[in-house]
Amino acid sequence: MSLIDIHGVTRAYHLGGGLRRRAVLQALRGIDLAVEEGEILSLVGESGCGKSTLARLLIGIEEPSAGTITVAGRPISSYGRLERARLIQPVFQDPYSSLNPRKTVAAIVAAPLDVQGGETSRSRMAAVHQIMDAVGLPRYLANAYPSQLSGGQRQRVAIARALVGRPKILVCDEPTSALDVSVQAQILNLLADLHRAFKLTVVLITHNLAVVSHLTDRVAVMYLGRIVEVGTTDGIFAAPHHPYTRELLRAVLRPEPGMQLPSLQLKSDFPSPTAPPPGCGFNPRCARTTELCRRTMPDMSPLDGRAVACHHPL
Repeated sequence: MSLIDIHGVTRAYHLGGGLRRRAVLQALRGIDLAVEEGEILSLVGESGCGKSTLARLLIGIEEPSAGTITVAGRPISSYGRLERARLIQPVFQDPYSSLNPRKTVAAIVAAPLDVQGGETSRSRMAAVHQIMDAVGLPRYLANAYPSQLSGGQRQRVAIARALVGRPKILVCDEPTSALDVSVQAQILNLLADLHRAFKLTVVLITHNLAVVSHLTDRVAVMYLGRIVEVGTTDGIFAAPHHPYTRELLRAVLRPEPGMQLPSLQLKSDFPSPTAPPPGCGFNPRCARTTELCRRTMPDMSPLDGRAVACHHPL
């Protein structure tokens, strides 16, 4: 059994009100996904495709409008707040805004242990020092404040806070996008080391495909609230089957002298999530669109050891 099983999950938001007609934003439109214990799975896609919404559902900040999320064989809704926190922890995008500026590093990292209770102040401080060592934070920073740290150090504090209670699952929402490029590789290498050392299951939300190729075992490609392709990282990078996955890979800017801007085969802009097109959500932008694509939403189907939702896969 997978550690995380997501079946038919939707999430809708009602917009507007008063004299305005209320619009419905379907952030997630029937997500089916399994995450195996011990793997690193990436969720990739353009901004607005639903990646962060799915992350909020996984950590219990929000509940799905329909469908089920099962973690370790139990519906996530059956976990109490503290029980869920012992199992799943998040690492957010901006390490500065996610840290309390009035607390020291030691107090921030120890906060989950304070909430869980059951430990002495000495054992809590020992755990804080141990996890600071694991994430590469010098112990002399225990009494520092977030404003006194660099961006990379702040993200290490956020990771230490997430791991101090020894969770099984880490949900990382764009953990390097707010950092300097020179620091991003350090944090990615740290996550890879921690994944092995703590035997973590990691769900990584990102739009940076360079991050994906560096770190993850499998990739789930999202578009307009749906998953359109799932497979191994090597397989998807070598031969994408969904036209949208191919365009995502083509859009990667390569640091090579003389390289021109990538030429994409997209026929229109990203559609509004409040008015998704009928049939396949990618059909207005896809060069392979047929009448079947305009009428019928494709189901996920197996192809070459992965799954793809496309009537005319590559």
